[in-house]
Parts: sequence; structure tokens; C-alpha cells
Amino acid sequence: MAACAAHPEEEIRWECADCRAPLCSRCGAGRYEGAVRCPACLERRADVRELAQESEDRRKASGKRLKRLAFTAVVLAGAGLIYGAFEAVSAFSMARRYAADRPQAPEFSAPAIDGSTIALRALRGKIVVLDFWASWCEPCIQLVPDLKKLHERYEGTEVVVLGINFDASDSDLRKALEQYDIRWPQIRDAETGKPSVSDLYEVPEIPMTVIIDADGRVFKRWSTYDRKISYFVEYLRRRAPVPL
Repeated sequence: MAACAAHPEEEIRWECADCRAPLCSRCGAGRYEGAVRCPACLERRADVRELAQESEDRRKASGKRLKRLAFTAVVLAGAGLIYGAFEAVSAFSMARRYAADRPQAPEFSAPAIDGSTIALRALRGKIVVLDFWASWCEPCIQLVPDLKKLHERYEGTEVVVLGINFDASDSDLRKALEQYDIRWPQIRDAETGKPSVSDLYEVPEIPMTVIIDADGRVFKRWSTYDRKISYFVEYLRRRAPVPL
């Protein structure tokens, strides 16, 4: 028997069924579908099998979704809610378009807690997430872990997370930033002058999230702690349709 090129102390025992590479007992060979294959070919076949399984899963999920939609349509028709169904379809079409009639985001320039000045115009071309919050607002604090993940995932990219804070003093804000390990830029709204950022965006309550797209338009605004922020940010990054 010939010696293995990779392990000269071992003899060649097999040949990979795919690439025909000689293999010894130390080459990490394995059996797949009844034949011996090298590690690279094993991994490639596993990847192909995984992709095939994902495709099958998507096909099954699509079939279930179509059945649910058909059932829903029958129920709506039977209940005399055709008009409501029409409205839902129209809303879905609007959600897919998010057309250019979205309002332009109000421009602002304000001092940040770190002494810098943040101007919205300078962030044009980026996706901006405005988080209107305060340390005394419990629903606001519930959003912090998700905002932290969002900031850590996209820091240094085309996504900017920016806090607009309602605490009574810089000291209160700094304590909150340290307590909750908040590292994204912060503007304390009381220090922005008139009109404040919250005035410009007509914020009636907190938490309030406003997502501004790369064209400087308000893409989404809602009072929430439902943790869907990253969902809409990813839509803007991929420019893919968002289902309702």
C-alpha cells in the first residue's frame, strides 16, 4: 500500500467517491450515502442536503400559508366582510410600496451628551433610528436590550441609532447610560432649544420610535415596545417587501 501524502506514517486505505482523493485513517474521511468521502466532499454534500431541506420547508410553509389565506377569504365572504378584505388588500399593497409620498423627516441640529453636535442632514444616506425615551419610563427601558443588539450589529455601517432623551438633567441621563450600558449617541431633548426634536416630530408619548430612511424620509413611526425595530431596519437595508 502507498503512503498517504498528508500523513506519511499512514497507508492509503480509501479513495474519495467524489473527488478521488486518496485517504488514510487520519484524513477525516467518513461515509455518506454508502460511500467513503473526504471531509470537503462530506461538507459539500451536507450543504446541498441542507439547502434542499430548506427549499422543501419553504414549499410546505407556502402551501400552508395559501390554505390559511383561502380559508380566511371564505370566512370573510361568509360573514359579509368583503369590504374589509378589500381594505386589507389595499393596505398590504401600500405596505409593499412605502411610496415616495412619505413625509420628509424634520431637520434638526442638537448638542449630544458627549459634547458633539448631531445634525440629521449629516446622516443623509444612512438609516436613522430615533428612540424617544427616558430612564423613568419602564416601557422605554424594556426596549434597551433590543436597541443594544441593533446598535452592536450595525455600528459603523449605514444604520445609526440615536437616543432623544427626556430626563430632567444631564446627570440623570449619564447615570442611566452607565446603568444600562447604553453606548449609542444621546441628545437630551431639554437642551436642544426651541423647537425641540420632540416638538419637530410631534411626539405625544414615550417610548416613541421613528425610523428615517436613507433618503431622509420618515419610513415608520410608532409608540411601541413590541420589538419590531430590527425587522423594519432590515427591510430598508434589503429593500424587500414587508408583509403586514
